[in-house]
Amino acid sequence: MREYPVKITEKALRDMDGIYEYIAVNLQSPENAMRQYNRIADNVLGLGFFPEKFRLVDFEPERSQGLRRMLVDNYSVFYVFEEEIV
Repeated sequence: MREYPVKITEKALRDMDGIYEYIAVNLQSPENAMRQYNRIADNVLGLGFFPEKFRLVDFEPERSQGLRRMLVDNYSVFYVFEEEIV
């Protein structure tokens, strides 16, 4: 099975850090924050094996640009699979 490289943008990393901070600080649950962070990261990295697993979004122009949406618990992960990179 082929594995495609997954590139995570700086903004996506900041968003993940924000999710971690919110759960750890506001909800006072650092253990749950780390578990949620890891679930998101694991699912994102898993896109390298099945990058077209999730459907294209329903709105334009993003659909024409290949934007896909993956749900991880209550969080949406938006991504594009292009030129052999996720």
